[in-house]
Formats: sequence, C-alpha cells, structure tokens
Amino acid sequence: AYNHQLGNARVLAEKGASIILEEKGLSAENLKNVFLRILNNKDILLAMKEALNNLVVSNAADNLADAVLSISKI
Repeated sequence: AYNHQLGNARVLAEKGASIILEEKGLSAENLKNVFLRILNNKDILLAMKEALNNLVVSNAADNLADAVLSISKI
C-alpha cells in the first residue's frame, strides 16, 4: 500500500515546513535532540513557520464547497 503519511510529510519537508525523522534507528534521545534544536533556534522555528504559512490555502473549505456546487448543477 502507498505510504501516504510519508508522502504528505515529504511535501512539508521539501517546502521547509517540517523535518522527517525515519522510524528506523529513531530513539527518544534523537527525537529530543531534534526538538530542542528546533525550539532553541528561533531562525529555524521562524523559517518553518513561514514555510508552513506559505502552504496554507485561504478559505479552502469554502473553495471546495463552491467547486462541488458548481459542477453539481445541471
């Protein structure tokens, strides 16, 4: 089966909005170090926040509803 969670994570990581941590070889210590590196570096945190904000589609639910309604009218 397609690993959609990894696909979604890759999209975010490629845009700089996240970091992918492979489960293989991951430990609590590694996870803690990554979190601390991000949380203690305001530049990284701000860059990730801005990257995530750039991915947001304003009014996505309204846009989708409008599209469905427009194609459902015959």
